[in-house]
Amino acid sequence: MISPSPRRHVPLFLTGAASLQTGLFVGTTLVLFLVVQRSSHLVSQTVEARWAGGLLALLLALPLGVLVDRVRRRSALVTSSLLSALALGALTVALWQGWTVFPLTALVLAVLPLLRQTGELAQDAFLPALVGRDRLIPINAILAMVGPVLWLGFMFAEAHLWLMAIGTVAFAVCALSFRAIDVAEEPAPPRTGWWREMTEGVRFTCAHPVLRAIALYLAATELLEPLVDDLIRRPAAGPAAMFLLEATAPAGAVAALLLHRRVGGFRLAWAALLVTQPFAVLLLLSDTGWGAVWHTAGTFVWWAGATTAAIALLGHRQAITPARLLGRTGATLLVLTSVAGFAGSALRALAEGLWRRDLEAHVAVWPVVTLAVAGLVAAVFLLYRVRALTTEPAEPSAPAPPATSGT
Repeated sequence: MISPSPRRHVPLFLTGAASLQTGLFVGTTLVLFLVVQRSSHLVSQTVEARWAGGLLALLLALPLGVLVDRVRRRSALVTSSLLSALALGALTVALWQGWTVFPLTALVLAVLPLLRQTGELAQDAFLPALVGRDRLIPINAILAMVGPVLWLGFMFAEAHLWLMAIGTVAFAVCALSFRAIDVAEEPAPPRTGWWREMTEGVRFTCAHPVLRAIALYLAATELLEPLVDDLIRRPAAGPAAMFLLEATAPAGAVAALLLHRRVGGFRLAWAALLVTQPFAVLLLLSDTGWGAVWHTAGTFVWWAGATTAAIALLGHRQAITPARLLGRTGATLLVLTSVAGFAGSALRALAEGLWRRDLEAHVAVWPVVTLAVAGLVAAVFLLYRVRALTTEPAEPSAPAPPATSGT
């Protein structure tokens, strides 16, 4: 077992992870908009390149998981960040100079999802070696607060090239921060071939009862959430309601931070879900006189509980998975949830066609939404059933005093 690194490395890790999220936010959210804005005649080709990049990342998820388990995670983070900085920086210069950017844009949009996936898998796999397995949930909770802060910071800014420059610098800062961390990692096992190592990760995820329960819960969530979230007519919300909804993720992260030691990580996950998931039924009242209030309350409680559970489950998965299987188990869960997400989108489209043929008419969707919420609650019991098999990471004990001689 690799001992935790000194605490001085934690600020470097947080700086690198926050910089990585900043770069990824710019690279995935703003790049497409800026390219389309400056090259409106290439809209269809740009969107197609974006879809191709996402599909390529999904198809290569398992090989990327194998790669993360073969190499030093710090090296994977530094390399993926530097390549991301190079790709985003080249596109920024091309847009600034007004060059014909479609070939470069297609390449960047295809490469960035791969680098993003590599960086996220390596970051999740690197954290246990850095902080030990008893401080995973606090660090993950802190990182979960970065995304909403980024969104609030960028949503009021106009889309300019300097935002892409910020993303490029953020990737460079990420590489420098992770480069400065020098911790021991578990040695990689002997290589047995890409296919065998990929199947080993899938088999381990499906055979481990707790990881299997987590995988089934995540797949059920991706399948059913669109039926709840997308079929409901969103009422007009005021500034207070919008601020409250933006605070959903931080609220869930704070709950995980405060409660994980008292309750335990895995117990916190299923308990938070059992308490909060039924609040999604309040969304059915969105068309009433107090619709904005009910919609805000239902969304806030629902998503805050889901955020708390996601942080707790991530920390528990990192704690119970062998170090050199973390990349492959993460990639397996990513593939399962992505496939379930595609199925959920298709199911939502089917439900819209059956229950809301006229999208402007108030056709009753309550049977679909109620069944979907019931399915989400039922999925929580997949976690509840394996609660007896989970063991929370023990707190580090103080060293025993030296024995004294009685003579």
